[in-house]
Amino acid sequence: MKFKIKKASHYSSVLLGIPHAILLHFGNKLAYNVKFTDSCKYITVDPLNQTDVNKLFGMTTGLTSVHKDSARFGWRYMPATGKIMLHAYVYSKGIARNFDIEEVDINWSIDLEIVRTANAYFFHINNKIAKTVIDDVSTEKSVNFQCFPYFGGTEAAPHDIELEMTRIW
Repeated sequence: MKFKIKKASHYSSVLLGIPHAILLHFGNKLAYNVKFTDSCKYITVDPLNQTDVNKLFGMTTGLTSVHKDSARFGWRYMPATGKIMLHAYVYSKGIARNFDIEEVDINWSIDLEIVRTANAYFFHINNKIAKTVIDDVSTEKSVNFQCFPYFGGTEAAPHDIELEMTRIW
């Protein structure tokens, strides 16, 4: 499935251009096979915004705001290397934490998974734990919102951005 973030927008759309922000999700893990296309290369207007983290996918903890309790894979283009830096992007009780995980090649498919346990989020890349974020997480909240691609940070998409994402069940 292709997700598209149109130029000057933050939110992605899929299926006839319908905006995709959140969807109900049941369970404690979420996984996608992802390919960052050439369109994921960008330069921000303000050079300081090049380090802003775009959001790829993730889930809230319970039916709450992504800015309260959530875990998402983030990404940003690294012009110096021509690669994508993946991030673990976690909100806990309204406080954001962001961790660099790994650089990946453009046009290369990778499997990404987030697993929530009683006290941590595990971020997996190609079936290996890449980052663990310790948190006071409740696994009792098995109904969550699933979050979809979002561009930004501060600036909106400088041109159309396309991501190929296939759900892994």
